[in-house]
Amino acid sequence: KLVKLRKEGTIKSLHIISDEPWIPWEMVKPVDLDERVADAYLAQGWQVSRWLAGPGQADRLRIGEARLVAPNTDLEFVQREVQFFAGLSGRSVAVDEPVRRLAQVREIGRQGVELLHFSTHGRVNSQSIDSSSILLEDNAELRPIDLLGEAVMGLRRRRPLVFMNTCHGARMGFSLAGLGGWATQMINQVKAGVFIGALWEVNDIL
Repeated sequence: KLVKLRKEGTIKSLHIISDEPWIPWEMVKPVDLDERVADAYLAQGWQVSRWLAGPGQADRLRIGEARLVAPNTDLEFVQREVQFFAGLSGRSVAVDEPVRRLAQVREIGRQGVELLHFSTHGRVNSQSIDSSSILLEDNAELRPIDLLGEAVMGLRRRRPLVFMNTCHGARMGFSLAGLGGWATQMINQVKAGVFIGALWEVNDIL
């Protein structure tokens, strides 16, 4: 039924809500055994997005203040993101210099913003997913377990759009108390209105 609606041009996107961290939904290939037909892989046939069961996405986003977390602005792709953020002031969005230090990120967690964009290196820890990290200045590491309680009161109040341009930023896995990882923390603890992250490595060039 969905494929028929897609071919008619009625729908184009597929939004998957799941708490299963291991199924690579984008690579699922649907097959109708009764009709003996197969559709394309989900990522080929649809504009696919995922969300966790629980807090829903924000109905409306108002971006009045934005911060870019970019400890290494010498990289070419990061420079393009810095330039984009500098141009946001012309759209009535309050911006500041790129955030580099762990203390600055913690201050943002307490004060809050409506758009929080990470552009840095990420490390995944498959043995302890909540110990995965993103690298800041002087090799300081920010981990999902750092985003709890009082540390994110400001962000929770403002329900930000969080964009993680890091390797494995959306990878999930099971932790001691259930699902863990950046996506889980950003949705359940930070109460992000929108979360965008990469499930795999991010190419520094493309």
